[in-house]
Amino acid sequence: MSYEVLVDDDEDLSNLPDPAPVLRSIAPGVVEVLAGVRNVEQLSANLSENVYLKLRERAANLARSRSASGEKFSRPDVIVKNLHHESHRPGVVQSVVLVKTKMRTRAVAIRLEMRNRRWQATSVSIL
Repeated sequence: MSYEVLVDDDEDLSNLPDPAPVLRSIAPGVVEVLAGVRNVEQLSANLSENVYLKLRERAANLARSRSASGEKFSRPDVIVKNLHHESHRPGVVQSVVLVKTKMRTRAVAIRLEMRNRRWQATSVSIL
């Protein structure tokens, strides 16, 4: 899922908060939503509307698929293993967060943009 929004030119982008805590929350949260163990609403404050809607739809489709196949429920223990983020312009952060579960390690690419003095994910992709 991917979506891009332009930064509001009127927003003060000086002294921005550290994006790392938001990235450390969103990446495992998205994996847990898709696994069916977290409600997407828990992430809504840090997701743009389009990312939220796409994640909600994808999670619902995966839940239906698991239900139809009789797949057994297993709660993944998601651990953030590595985090890299950079910013080439104020108010925009590109990042890759490596998250590890028992079965595999995945990369979660997240684009954060400053909205109303809060970081908000405007693009999330799980690789």
